[in-house]
Amino acid sequence: MSLESSAQVLTGAGIDVRWSSCGVKSGVVVASVCGAPSLSILIHEIPTGNLQNAERVGFQAISVLVDASAGTDYELTDC
Repeated sequence: MSLESSAQVLTGAGIDVRWSSCGVKSGVVVASVCGAPSLSILIHEIPTGNLQNAERVGFQAISVLVDASAGTDYELTDC
């Protein structure tokens, strides 16, 4: 899904998208073979009050990627 298409899912659900960016999960290892999961993520800033609505349409809070004890985080990247 493109960054724009992902943002449209949110706006279609009545959620204001303040800004968007591409990103990558860090501190996680995946096999680099065809069909393996990607570390690429799409990030959208939305009002906090819209988080539950965003979760209903398949999004998660970025905080689920951050775990200092496990060394996981995320980084913004160019799209």
